[in-house]
Amino acid sequence: NGISPPAIQFIGQIDSLSSAPNQGLREPGANTLAAPAAVAFQGSEMYVLDTGNHRLLVYPQTSGSNLAATRLLGQLDFNFGAPNLIEGREIFVYFNTALKGGGMAVDNSSPPAHLYVADTLNNRVLGFRDFRSLAAGSKADIVIGQLDLQRNTPNYATGKTTAPTDSSLYLPVAVAVDKNGDL
Repeated sequence: NGISPPAIQFIGQIDSLSSAPNQGLREPGANTLAAPAAVAFQGSEMYVLDTGNHRLLVYPQTSGSNLAATRLLGQLDFNFGAPNLIEGREIFVYFNTALKGGGMAVDNSSPPAHLYVADTLNNRVLGFRDFRSLAAGSKADIVIGQLDLQRNTPNYATGKTTAPTDSSLYLPVAVAVDKNGDL
C-alpha cells in the first residue's frame, strides 16, 4: 500500500513532531540529542553518536517513550555538550552539509568488542578496547593520527592540512572494520 507504519518509539525527542536540538533545552540531557549521526547495536544496547553534543550515548534496547541513555562517552556527564578538552576522552565532531563527521565502527572479530570513533575535529580516530564497559570519563586506549591523546594537530607530522603522512590524519569522517578486525 506504500504507507509506512507509524513510529512506536522516539529517542532524543518527545514525539514525532518535535525537532529542536536537545528538545529546545539550554543544556543536553540523558534523553536529548543534537545532530545524531551514527547508530550501532551491541547485545542489548544501542549506541548513538550525538555529534551536536560531542558525545556517544548508550541506551538500553527497551520500549517506552522519551528513552534516556544510561551511559555516555565524550563528556563527563549528560548535561555537558561543549567540545574539547584534549585528554583522550572527548569526541569533537560536527555534522553539517560540508563536513559530515562522526563515523564509528565496532570490531567484533575478537572479544571483547572494540569501538573506533572518528574524532573528526581533533584530527584523529580513538580506539576503545572494551565496547561493553564504556562509561563517562573513559579514556581511549589508542589514538590513530596523532602522536598522543593530548594532541589534535592536522597531519601532526607536518602540521599542514595539505601535507598528509602515513601516520597522520586531517578531519577523518568515517571508519570501518573488516571481518579480520582490520581498521
